[in-house]
Amino acid sequence: MLFSGISILYLLLAGVLYLATRLALLKRHNAREAAVRGCLPPPSPPDRGLWGIKSLRASLKATKDGWGPIWMHQTFNSIGKGVHTMRAQVLDYELLITRDAENIKAMFNTQSADFDIGPHRERTFKSLLGLGVMTNRGVDWKHSRELIRPQFARDNIANLAMFETHVQSLVKRLRVDAGEWTAKVDLQPLFQNLTLDTSTEFLYGHSASTQDPEQRARLPTLEGRKAPDLSNFGHHLDEAKHVLDRQGALAKYSWLVRDGTYSTHRQAVHDFVDYFVHMVLSQTEQDSKMETSDIMRDKVVLLRELMKATRDPLTLRNETLNVLHASRDTTAALIGWMFYFFARREDVFTKAREEVSERFAGKEAGELTSSDLWSLSYLPLVVNETIRFVGIVPMNERAAVRDTTLPRGGGPDGRFSVFVPKGAQVLIPTYSLQHREDLWGADVEEYKPERWESRKSGWDFVPFGGGARQCIGRELHFFDPLDPPIH
Repeated sequence: MLFSGISILYLLLAGVLYLATRLALLKRHNAREAAVRGCLPPPSPPDRGLWGIKSLRASLKATKDGWGPIWMHQTFNSIGKGVHTMRAQVLDYELLITRDAENIKAMFNTQSADFDIGPHRERTFKSLLGLGVMTNRGVDWKHSRELIRPQFARDNIANLAMFETHVQSLVKRLRVDAGEWTAKVDLQPLFQNLTLDTSTEFLYGHSASTQDPEQRARLPTLEGRKAPDLSNFGHHLDEAKHVLDRQGALAKYSWLVRDGTYSTHRQAVHDFVDYFVHMVLSQTEQDSKMETSDIMRDKVVLLRELMKATRDPLTLRNETLNVLHASRDTTAALIGWMFYFFARREDVFTKAREEVSERFAGKEAGELTSSDLWSLSYLPLVVNETIRFVGIVPMNERAAVRDTTLPRGGGPDGRFSVFVPKGAQVLIPTYSLQHREDLWGADVEEYKPERWESRKSGWDFVPFGGGARQCIGRELHFFDPLDPPIH
């Protein structure tokens, strides 16, 4: 036992020595390259603890408690309100965090060839989503983008009749849950159901119909395959993504997170998608006359459109799941936060409601077009201010594919460039970017849709990213203040 204990102690000491040696070599290499390029390091947050462990624990706790973006903003401001780029390190893992619009422009645009999504994001999410437009890198990403992008033309996705069907199901559900509007009701799960119902119909031609199961279409029996579990698909998807979110927060140490239920949830998600993939792949000319195909006839269905380019079942599953991941939760969160502010700002609600009532007076829901939505003037301000204030996607990221630099953030005053070694991850805290007082004014912490009346944002407002790899879902955002798109 004594010998065993001594052996373990020696192994621990050897591990610490290896880690310290690795850190020293990395620092020496980075310092030499930085000096050659005229770079200086950015500041680090105070009180990081040994090897950054204290900062990591604080970050994980803030994320668990639901205020991670605010914690990051406060950490920046604790260094100084003029500090917009900082360095963080956990053991041998070093990363940069920047809320500087010039650095964001460099990564997304002027130096985009030097950056891609990080390998940790690819590794974490590919077990659920597979390799697709959200998880692929380099040449593989370009191929995925070419498959997906043509289907996101506004004329293809502006199917207001389909949205109206699911909105009415939401209203019907509210009347049941709230007892004709007299009881308290949690809206957010209903908005999650709404976006799941619309997304599954757009992607697969058949809605999960979580709000109104009576609306579910009769699905054909496929040999060797169970009918999809429409009722529980959203639950399995949410649970699987929660595990991956926890893993993603640990970056290269994601393997430390283990959850025995994950494989069950992942398999249920894959079974759901695979059913529709094989249903469409196996359809014949005779199948096209079936009831199940009638509801797909006069609308764009992403799965069916993708089949024109590929019939590989794995590719079809991966690409549609990637789109579902990117669109469902973000849209539901935006709707939920808008209602949150409507409930607290009667002036904003009244102004938005009066515009909609006046503009669409006398029109039935089925008569509205996407052009009618684009003609609104005040509601777009509400949408963009909600995105700005909340940070619907509070964090983005890139990783250096080669040794490179960021234009600003180094040195005591931030005027020097910053060296970014190959493989280094750069986090972009969009919430903190959108709460910089020097960019948005002294009223930055006030919810104020009117700030957008004359504002044309650039790299200080990037909810969809920017450049070649900007989120393809931007085509769904009718109220985009950036026209043309920033590149």
